[in-house]
Parts: sequence; structure tokens; C-alpha cells
Amino acid sequence: KIEPTNGSQNDNPFNAQIRVKLAKLIIRITFR
Repeated sequence: KIEPTNGSQNDNPFNAQIRVKLAKLIIRITFR
């Protein structure tokens, strides 16, 4: 069952950590 991004933090907090890591990687690549 796929739910909107609004409720993903409540259902799966681990997902948030992955997003943070991906965001940091993107920032590193962008501001190299």
C-alpha cells in the first residue's frame, strides 16, 4: 500500500533517514 509523502514519516521513520542521506549526497555533488 503506497501512501502520500505526508504520512510516510509516521508509518516508516527509516524512510526519512534515507531521504536525508540522499539529500546530503545530492548537495555534495551539486556544490562540489
